[in-house]
Amino acid sequence: MTSDPQEAYVWVWLPGETSPVVAGLLETVGDTYQFTYGTSYLKRPDRVALYLPELSLVAGRQRPQPGLPVAGCIRDAAPTRGGNG
Repeated sequence: MTSDPQEAYVWVWLPGETSPVVAGLLETVGDTYQFTYGTSYLKRPDRVALYLPELSLVAGRQRPQPGLPVAGCIRDAAPTRGGNG
């Protein structure tokens, strides 16, 4: 049996840090997965965009580029069906 989550937290390792922090939330919205940076993450002085061409450091939900169900940088970081990334 597999699960079908409607949302997932996205974690990031910031430069020079040894522990990851929550960057934001990925949510299912219709047929797409939309990303929202966390308010506390956007307030960090050391914040970085996950991938600037797709996910700018702005508040609010961000839709994937046209024709994609999820931002490419999120898709690339997801595990494969075999679970080996």
